[in-house]
Order: sequence, then structure tokens, then C-alpha cells
Amino acid sequence: MFSGKSGTTLFRYMKAFGMLNGLAMFVKCELLEKEKISVRQYPCPLLLRKGTTDLKVFVEIFIFGAYDIDPGFTPEVIIDAGANIGLSAVLFANKYPDAKIIAIEPDSGNYRQLIRNTENYKNIIPVLGGIWNRNTKLNTSSGAEWSVMVSDAGVGGEINGFSIDELMKKYNLEEIDILKLDIEGSEAVVFESGYETWLPKVRILIVEIHDYLNKNASKNLYAAISKYNFTCKVMNGMFFFERY
Repeated sequence: MFSGKSGTTLFRYMKAFGMLNGLAMFVKCELLEKEKISVRQYPCPLLLRKGTTDLKVFVEIFIFGAYDIDPGFTPEVIIDAGANIGLSAVLFANKYPDAKIIAIEPDSGNYRQLIRNTENYKNIIPVLGGIWNRNTKLNTSSGAEWSVMVSDAGVGGEINGFSIDELMKKYNLEEIDILKLDIEGSEAVVFESGYETWLPKVRILIVEIHDYLNKNASKNLYAAISKYNFTCKVMNGMFFFERY
């Protein structure tokens, strides 16, 4: 019935959701491109936009399990930076319903969809903005919805740029149990300076490294991480650092 890439993708849907439910999800997502996807045991459907990268984000998170980790404890504070349309935040909210989740996204279109996907989750706090190594104003790039980049614009930028330290102060966070960074090369700036105040307070750091967007991304990240007690593993293209 299905072969090649379609067959492999179907298998991953079935592995994630079971045979019958996985087949139904595959048809709805991949063949019919439904804009409203119900995930078993989730109280609200996920809302995707046709003709965008939203389905790819859904597959990355829910089919390939980009953030399927067992931290060994119950997280109370999560910062989801590069939250896109809120799918990772929703995943975290369902796994950890008592956690405070700060979901920050720089693109206005993605942010509007993030609001729609998270409005029924009282523990998710949506923030329009980008992550930087200091508080500033940022401009956003055009392009695919899942790869919006930001750049420092000084005082005349489109959106607010926040340091991790400022977010912790703003939301009264003493520690960050999970810090997820999928910020399209801005990790090079975030780990260039200013991390000394907040990185020792992070228990688990999840990073997608974009050296092809900023050649200093991995160099700056590893230089910063090496100063603290973190173990590292790589899974599904994500780097997981856990403080010990």
C-alpha cells in the first residue's frame, strides 16, 4: 500500500500512536493535511496551518520524538525558546501539568498560532520575543516558518530581545529545570557572553545547534558548557546536556 519514504513515515506514525490510531493520524496529517489534529489523551486538538512548515514541526516532535526524554524528576520550570506554534510547549504541558512553561517565539505569525494552541493551558505563558545575550531590540528574517532568524537592531527593532537572566527575573525563577533552545543560530550569541549568571541554574539544556547559520554556534556553546558540570548526549539531532 505504502512504500519508500511514505512507508517509513507511516511506520513512525504507528510506532508513536499505535497501529490503527497511527494509520488514522497518517492519513489526516500526510494525505489530507488536516489543520486540526487530535492527539490521544490531549485535551485540545493541535492547530496547524496548511502550506507552512507546521506539519514538519508536528512530525519532528510527535512522530520522531525530538523531546522524548526522561529527566528522572518532575520539572517545575521550563523555558521553551523558539517555541514556534507551541507544539513543544503543549507536549511539555501534558507531560508536566504542574510546570510553569515560558514559551517565547520571535515570529508574529507563529506567535499568533502559538496563542491558539496554548490558550487552554493555564501553565503556558506565551511571550513574543527572541532570546539574546542581553536585553535589546531584534529584527526578524523572512523565510520558512520554522527557521525564522533574529538579528540585533539596537533601539529600533521589531521585537524585544531577552536574556535568559532577564526572563528569570521577570517570572521569578530561581532555577530552570528544562531550557529548550531552538533559536536558529542565536545560540552563538547566547553562549558568547552573559551566561555565567544563569547557566549554573539550568538542570537540563536541550539545544538544536545551527552551525550552518552561525559558524560560532557549537564553538561558543561547548566553551560555555565546559565550565560547568554537564553530561551530553545526542538524540534525534538534538543535544541534551544534564547538570550533575
